[in-house]
Amino acid sequence: MTFTTTTLRKLRALGLDQATFDAVLEIFEDAQQSKPKKKGCAADRAERATRLPEDWALPAEYSDAAQKMGLRPTEISREAMKFKNYWLNQAGAKGLKLAWPRTWSNWCISMLERAGRTPILPEISPNGSGGASEGPEAFTDATWAAISRRFKRTGQWNPAYGPEPGRMDCKMPEAYL
Repeated sequence: MTFTTTTLRKLRALGLDQATFDAVLEIFEDAQQSKPKKKGCAADRAERATRLPEDWALPAEYSDAAQKMGLRPTEISREAMKFKNYWLNQAGAKGLKLAWPRTWSNWCISMLERAGRTPILPEISPNGSGGASEGPEAFTDATWAAISRRFKRTGQWNPAYGPEPGRMDCKMPEAYL
C-alpha cells in the first residue's frame, strides 16, 4: 500500500517516535496485503477463463496432437470446424475455458470414442510429462497395442511413431507387428 503525502503528514503530526511510526506503517502494509482482492483486479484476470476467439483457427500443435491420438486429416479439419462453431455458440460461463488445448484434446478423445475407436494417449510419467513427447522409445505396451490395432485396421501410420512396420528400423515391438 502506498501512503499519500497527506496521510504521512498526519501520522508525523501525531509526534510518534520513529519506532512507533514504523510499526504503524507496517500494520497498515500487513492489513493491505491480507485484504481480499477486488473482483476484476489485474491479478484476478490472469487466472480467469477465456472465450474462444472469434477468429480462431486450428493451431498446428492442436492438429499434431489430434493426429497422434489417431484422427485422420479429414477428421481433424471437420472436428476443428465443429469445435469452433460449438464453442463460439456457447453462452454464459459454459463458453469459458481455462485451457483451450485441453478442451481440444478432450474433444478429440470424445470423437474417437463415439466413432468406436480407441484414442492413442501418451502415458503420463511421474514428473507429469506425457510419454509421446519423449518419443516412441518411451511408449508403453498399452500405447503400442493401441497403435498396432489402429495400423491393422486403417493401414495408416503416424511418422511420429518412427519408421512404419515392415521397415527394419521400425520401433514397434515385434509382439505387436
